[in-house]
Amino acid sequence: MKSRNNLAVFLTAMALLLLLLAVTTWVLSRDSGESTNGATALQPGESAPRRSLAETPQARFISLFVSNPGGDLASYMVGGKTDEFNAFAATIAGAQPLQGGSDETFTDLLVFSFNTDDSLEIAYSRAHNQFILEDRVYQPVTNLAPMIAAVEQKLSGQSGKS
Repeated sequence: MKSRNNLAVFLTAMALLLLLLAVTTWVLSRDSGESTNGATALQPGESAPRRSLAETPQARFISLFVSNPGGDLASYMVGGKTDEFNAFAATIAGAQPLQGGSDETFTDLLVFSFNTDDSLEIAYSRAHNQFILEDRVYQPVTNLAPMIAAVEQKLSGQSGKS
């Protein structure tokens, strides 16, 4: 019963973090006063395009929402067109579909942001080195866990604990 409560708390926290990310992205893109490099806001009634894994290298940045076994959450951003970004995008873009389903280990969330109101969200399991997109399980080209740990260590100054 406790794991269900933890999962509910985790999902609520993820939803709030995604909302915070969306609001922050909207405010930053609205207030920047600069060209948005082709980024356009969706018109009322218009839906965001459905993104594929192959399109991840075209994203503007990645937001990583990670949790540790104690249930603590942290978020990190990796800018587009950097070596770190390119490594994440290539690993995701070349992923192969697998048979199977999710479990409680899919606790990390990778959000590739393309334009305003346009993103690709991927739930990742460090324990299985697999991610889920649209109810389908995929195996990344390389192990994402060390890549995520490196971003955590670099941006938080911690020892790279998972």
